[in-house]
Amino acid sequence: ESQVFELEQKLKSMSRQNKLLENYENFSSSKVLAKVVAWDSVGSQRMIRLNKGINDGVSLQSSVITHRGLVGYIYRLTDNFSDVLTILDSNNKVDAIIERTRSHGILEGTMDNFCRMKYIKRRDPIILNDIVLTSGLGNIYPKGLRVGRVVQIERQSFGISQKIKVKPAVNFSKLEDVIILNSGDALKVQAEWSQLEKK
Repeated sequence: ESQVFELEQKLKSMSRQNKLLENYENFSSSKVLAKVVAWDSVGSQRMIRLNKGINDGVSLQSSVITHRGLVGYIYRLTDNFSDVLTILDSNNKVDAIIERTRSHGILEGTMDNFCRMKYIKRRDPIILNDIVLTSGLGNIYPKGLRVGRVVQIERQSFGISQKIKVKPAVNFSKLEDVIILNSGDALKVQAEWSQLEKK
């Protein structure tokens, strides 16, 4: 029974990983499948640790995603592990757009496991459930990754911007398998630095 259960879990894991790869076939980046092995020590789910590192070809500032959307980016590396700064962290700034209106803003995490989108013009006709995507600016996240959806809008009669609350597309409390998208530019820069260090 124990062996059957173990095999069933492996099949479920492989199914999840295949689904991940199928969703991002069109991305030219090299892809590394990884598993979440730890959350940050305070349990706020703003930083996670993955079981892949430098030895697996992972590079700094690579995007981390699931089939649902954006998780964050690699901000720290060891030979066998990598740490991810998730979009729930206020230190992670994501250049994003509203899919329907193409309104541009900066997304950052909040203390309540949501995100807020800043610098959206007050007159832009944002509505509830609008989809938020990565804009492709900033040299970290590829364009078009799903970030989340709008769940709250605050417009004031003064000022030039509106406050947008975004629910992440990824369910961080159930996060297990992810894909690391190694951008060609990041790998090239890493190789250049390695050559300089040798000199």
